Amino acid sequence: MQRRSLAKFICLLLLTSILSADGSPTAESLLKKTCEKYQLFDFFDKHRVGFTFNVELPDKQVRRNWQWHIQADEMFLDGEAVGANQAFINDSYWLLLPLRFWHDRSQTDMHLKPATTPLQQIDAQALTIQYTSEQGFTPSDTYILYMTEEGELLEMSYYKASRATPNRQVTIGGAVDVAGITFFTEFTGDNFRLFFTDLTIH
Repeated sequence: MQRRSLAKFICLLLLTSILSADGSPTAESLLKKTCEKYQLFDFFDKHRVGFTFNVELPDKQVRRNWQWHIQADEMFLDGEAVGANQAFINDSYWLLLPLRFWHDRSQTDMHLKPATTPLQQIDAQALTIQYTSEQGFTPSDTYILYMTEEGELLEMSYYKASRATPNRQVTIGGAVDVAGITFFTEFTGDNFRLFFTDLTIH
């Protein structure tokens, strides 16, 4: 009887950790659901990923080709060995959304609420991820991921230093399956396009 009561208590704890008081998903549970939906948790079991990071702006274009030996934690930019520099961290963050947010969750404050996406005017769940001061790659910055209740990504807004108005708002698209993992390769906003090409995984 005591074992059965303990098992019920543990199940209750697990349930309350992924559901809010009214039974709806929490911020953390929806973020996890999204990563699972796109098989992103399998990424770090792979050995090597290659991708080209591209940005098109009115006044310039950016193109960086990366080879990342995941298990050895080695990075090559346009064929030259480099460390995990700022460019690599930035480019891999975009590639691995929302997995990076999941791994950084101890460095952030997260909350979830219903909202309408700012660009496409779609009813969605707004997952706000605010990095705490001096934490993470972008301390004090705030991101809002807009997604469905099933974890489908729709849009993202970025607020540098948690300012009142967004620095960048993009739609999220171009989903491709590579080695069983779904990546998003198109992020489009006002006079801004970020996209990935040459995506390979081994």
